Amino acid sequence: MIIKGKDYIVETLELSNEDRNFIKICYDYSQRYPFKWNYLKKDIFTNEEIIYFKDTTMIISIDSIKLEKLLILFDFLKSLLNYRIIKKIIQKKEFVIAHFSETFQMEYIQRLDFLESISLYRKLLKELKKCETEFPVMHCEKHIGEDLGKNADGNFYTAKEKFKVNCEIANEIGAKRMVMHLWDGIYSDTTIENNIKGYGELIKIAEENEIDLHIENVVCNHHDPLSNWKRLLNEYPDAKLIFDTKMAAFHNQMEAIYENQNKKLWENNIKHLHINDYNGGYMEWSKLKTLPVGEGIVNFNKFFDFINNIGYKGDYTIESTAFQKDGSIDFDMLNRNISKVRSYIKNKKDI
Repeated sequence: MIIKGKDYIVETLELSNEDRNFIKICYDYSQRYPFKWNYLKKDIFTNEEIIYFKDTTMIISIDSIKLEKLLILFDFLKSLLNYRIIKKIIQKKEFVIAHFSETFQMEYIQRLDFLESISLYRKLLKELKKCETEFPVMHCEKHIGEDLGKNADGNFYTAKEKFKVNCEIANEIGAKRMVMHLWDGIYSDTTIENNIKGYGELIKIAEENEIDLHIENVVCNHHDPLSNWKRLLNEYPDAKLIFDTKMAAFHNQMEAIYENQNKKLWENNIKHLHINDYNGGYMEWSKLKTLPVGEGIVNFNKFFDFINNIGYKGDYTIESTAFQKDGSIDFDMLNRNISKVRSYIKNKKDI
């Protein structure tokens, strides 16, 4: 299914005609009447004090809505009624009740950032393509991991739809490897069993798009990255991993990764590295910043000796925060950082 507009395209969802019309109406309305759309989004559809959703029914309390704003709401609902997206509207003294034709539309109207994110993605893609450079690796949207953990809508619907869009972007920029935070946000690994189960859904989508999905040892709140990795590998032994030096140092797991019991991780699973430094203590959240090599506590001499000795054949991403307060980029720091990493790597011509 493909829906095209002036600066957007949706081609990852298998939807009914009603769903297609719903997405198109919402997008076109947001472009034609941006202020009205912002009002509907912020003050009506995401305002839990006046709105309630149940199955395919939406109930809105209209007591506190001014007449001119109420007219905006009715105008939008009328357009949905005309396209049979809403089957029936019932107006009472204190409430408006709208019966939607399908559950998908109800789920969407509670996540109105979806279309806006698609529009943003398309604009971003245009800029990336102007760069005329290669993008071998892409980091997917970080909130997908949080969506997996919460699984608020059942069957990991939100996470899967976001991931499909991310795969589309990766294909367009030529990225064959995708980095993912399987758990993320404040919710983190609260329900790690959900995250691992959801991985099984996402890996199918990745394989369909010929993308290698890699799970990072991202920081977490309830367990630790290494044990979460092992939980994942118990269910999916062939899962590909990405090791981040800062994340490991944050959890005091730099030494653990060298232990013999973790040798198989390097032999079978770790295929990519994030090289960056950390200058704090155990789980010191205020110090969780992406630093250039040599500005923190990570022993990179030991780390690179280790990966050189075990014959690591994967590749690297060098990370450091280069944007300065005035918006400029510190290219000198970036080049120094790359030179340092090059000096550590033996028998590597390219990074």
